[in-house]
Amino acid sequence: MTSTQRAILRVQDWRVDPWLDEISRNGQAVRLEPRTMRTLIYLAEHAGEVVSIETLLEEVWSGVVVTSDSVYQTIATLRRALGGGVDGSTYIINVPRRGYRLVASVGPWNESAEQPASPPLPPAPPQRSHFHRISWIAGIAAIALIGAFCLATWFRYLPAGRGPAKIALPVSLAVLPFDDLSEKSDRRYLAEGMTQELIDALSRLPDFRVIGRASSFRFPNHQSDDLVKLGQELGAAYLLTGSIRTQGQRLRVAVKINAASDGTQLWSQSLEGPIGDALRMEDDIAKNVSGTLAGINGTPWKAKQRSVDPEAFAAYLLGIHEFYQFDRQNLDEAAHNFQTALNLDPHNDRAAILLAGVHVAQASFEFVPVREGFESARTAATTALALNPENADGHSVLAKVHLWYDWDWNAADAEIKRGLKLQPNNTLLSWDAAELASTLGRWDESVRMMEVRVRSDPMDGDGYITLGAILYAAGRLPEAEAATRKGLELVPGYVSGYYYLGKILISEGRIQEAHEEMLKDFPEGGKLQGLAMTYYLLGRSTESDSALQRAIKDSGGSLTFETALAYSVRGERDLAFEWLDRAYQGKSPALYKLKGEQLFGNLKADPRYAAFLKRMNLPL
Repeated sequence: MTSTQRAILRVQDWRVDPWLDEISRNGQAVRLEPRTMRTLIYLAEHAGEVVSIETLLEEVWSGVVVTSDSVYQTIATLRRALGGGVDGSTYIINVPRRGYRLVASVGPWNESAEQPASPPLPPAPPQRSHFHRISWIAGIAAIALIGAFCLATWFRYLPAGRGPAKIALPVSLAVLPFDDLSEKSDRRYLAEGMTQELIDALSRLPDFRVIGRASSFRFPNHQSDDLVKLGQELGAAYLLTGSIRTQGQRLRVAVKINAASDGTQLWSQSLEGPIGDALRMEDDIAKNVSGTLAGINGTPWKAKQRSVDPEAFAAYLLGIHEFYQFDRQNLDEAAHNFQTALNLDPHNDRAAILLAGVHVAQASFEFVPVREGFESARTAATTALALNPENADGHSVLAKVHLWYDWDWNAADAEIKRGLKLQPNNTLLSWDAAELASTLGRWDESVRMMEVRVRSDPMDGDGYITLGAILYAAGRLPEAEAATRKGLELVPGYVSGYYYLGKILISEGRIQEAHEEMLKDFPEGGKLQGLAMTYYLLGRSTESDSALQRAIKDSGGSLTFETALAYSVRGERDLAFEWLDRAYQGKSPALYKLKGEQLFGNLKADPRYAAFLKRMNLPL
């Protein structure tokens, strides 16, 4: 449908909602089949004009082989639904030998609901280019959204179609990006947040295999006619779509489920209310989606109903928007917004866990001093768990602190197990488990876990690049190259992605190709250290020296692990160990990858290497 077709219309005294395939008046609603609704919308767009049968076949049944009988039957159905005169001619008249004409008055539907006094939603921040995507960070924002966008005090459950009698569990479901139908289309961040909230909420239920955000969000402009194709591409049996619309200080959300096999609509729901009743909507939607698809055999939804402070909610939304940009300035702003949300709503465990995620991101990117960032993350995650002991994502953050900063493998393992006990299908924790196994040299186990993760989000470039890094550590270089290239195809701007690919190609002896890949990366991703390696291996020592000295100068004390690796490739073992010691003293967030780094081969025969592994509590 076009944006015009999605708008709620008035046809005489009928309220016409294309998203719900529903017409209503005087409190009574009638559901229409999708093509019947599209026929009505097309006639409404050409109200007063004669529309031929051939035009309706072309516009409504495009790509489908049908006869004129389909139009006749659909018009008859519309007339019965609309009522009016004996044959429905009050609305649609037949023009002999020419077609049909909608003679009813048509216009936009004006909601008359009184608007409550509450702070206005902020306008959408300007779009900024993406710096970096790392799925565990995006996942924290995803899972922390559990209830943040629940907007209704009143809802209407609409059994819009007949669902299957029994659906095999777990249910494969994709939640497609919601449309922003606001008048100025300036609430995109709210529509995205609502989509992400539902991905998160349903992912928590063991009855569902929910396609990940990275894959679902690759289809922001999906059309209803594409649902069958999208289901095939995403590997989902069912598709959840929806829209949001602002009106004054109120929000309206419409959602529906379609079967991916044939596009049949199984269920729909419409919600409207002030923003302060946020958690109630998430409960309503999650409960009804679970009931529709998982049925009586599904896991009961645990309600979390409570009101939220509208100003805190607005700060929370802005924080999430900034979080997904992943650059230094946006992460700073996200931290401020989440802290503001917490100050206004001290019981918001989702804001606390997102704040912890921001601190981990800042520390891992070395945007802030590593110790400051990870210790702040530890404090925020502990706060989140105190507010909600069942928050599995708090354990995921603590696992990362132990893995990337404390280098306490047993503590990381314990946090992963605690979190998985609370939520066995938590994708963040399964990712943590794969990284821990790789850190300790259990590469085959790690590869198996990441392959499962990639299958659950088949268009997630981060997942493929992480899988490539694990395959590289395992010495499975052709597979590592293929996975990394796939990841870069999906996320071309992935910082460090070309550096990782370059390391794989160096290990395969393809130095010129590695050099060309290193040139594509960013200085903050290890580009200069990578060029120092490839220049040296190409016999261009002077240029290697220049690149490495510039890398040391420009990094300002960061990227110490990458600098040690460059010295190792150049055969300068003493300097390599000196920089490894700097990485240890400075708590480099990359040092946990030491055991699987192929290009430290020049150091492995040196007794100092085994001593360093022991120092890191890593197995030999």
